[in-house]
Amino acid sequence: MKEDEIEIQWKPGKIVVTLLCESFLQANTDEDDDADLEYDEVIQDSALEEFDNDFAGNDSDEVEEGKASVVEVARAINFALGEMGEGSVANNIAVHHELEITTPGASDELYGIMFESYKGFDVFVETIDPKSDGNVNVVVQGKLVERNEKQTIVNVKGRLRKIKNELVLSVKLPKAKKEKGR
Repeated sequence: MKEDEIEIQWKPGKIVVTLLCESFLQANTDEDDDADLEYDEVIQDSALEEFDNDFAGNDSDEVEEGKASVVEVARAINFALGEMGEGSVANNIAVHHELEITTPGASDELYGIMFESYKGFDVFVETIDPKSDGNVNVVVQGKLVERNEKQTIVNVKGRLRKIKNELVLSVKLPKAKKEKGR
């Protein structure tokens, strides 16, 4: 893992680690593995060894070479913070901060089959204004009605606006609203 593939944010009571590269996979949810997991030294050592093997691409058929799951990264970080023992700086960090391991998430730009899934959702359609020789971009905001081979149709305040696909630069979802208290 390279330094530019990870971003760490320290917040009050929380450390957010964002894995920026494609070297990380979502974990396979195997309930039996998590139910039987006990946190004693032997299990932690084997979990860290398994993480090292999977990340290096040595013994795993399920994980592609050089890739690790987000859960494995979280376990390795938690183990490393607790390894020095009670009273250490690393242990105090682990005790007093919530550790959140994330990935950047999906793009807000729609493409392919996503147009079918997001029918009826609010969208921003960035277009080229045909009257301005392609120098001016116009953003149309409305609800996605349809996208076919020829045009993108958006409901703007009750009126259907048909935009030729050759004039469409992008179709994006609005930014997600934040919940109160977060």
